[in-house]
Amino acid sequence: DRVEKMETSFSTELTKKAESSYNTNLQDLNYDPNVWEVREDGLYSNAVGKGDNFLFSASTGENFIFQTDVTFLQNTGAASLVFRSNNDPENLNGYVVNLDGNSHKARLWRWAEANLINDKEILASPDNKYFLKVVATNGWISYYINGILIANLSDYTIQRDDFGQTTYIKDGHFGLLNWNGEMVFQNTFYRELTNEELPLLNDVT
Repeated sequence: DRVEKMETSFSTELTKKAESSYNTNLQDLNYDPNVWEVREDGLYSNAVGKGDNFLFSASTGENFIFQTDVTFLQNTGAASLVFRSNNDPENLNGYVVNLDGNSHKARLWRWAEANLINDKEILASPDNKYFLKVVATNGWISYYINGILIANLSDYTIQRDDFGQTTYIKDGHFGLLNWNGEMVFQNTFYRELTNEELPLLNDVT
């Protein structure tokens, strides 16, 4: 059916040949080397006791799939995908989806503006490894954890103090965020959706 075709098309062409031990197609990564480090098993990050720590990239997207594996090394903190971002840590504008390594609750929000879903608890993974994926097309955003749909919504109909006008963030940069956690990211990839894929997405309710 249409959803199966959509998922099949999403699963292709999301990887490329590894150029280091951290598999990603994000370009020109910018991060604090005291918090982030490429190691043999991937991109290690330790922000315990340090609050929000971003990894920014020069890669941008408008309509896309963005995904990563993440393994929590401690049951604390939260791992996030950042997208449609302006890459400005002092005045950040963009979307964030996260997973809390302690409570196992997931969240989707516009940074410093509005939570777009109520926190949703997921089943804990025995190996503390999770697969986070976002599909964004225009104002529609879908968030999956381990293949399970967590959120499927249109920004401008959900955010507070908004009555349906199309105020969603159209495009921006990809990045990652570690809040107070110790974790390893791996297989972090994005792919722009084709024009042929967009009508299929817009038909899904």
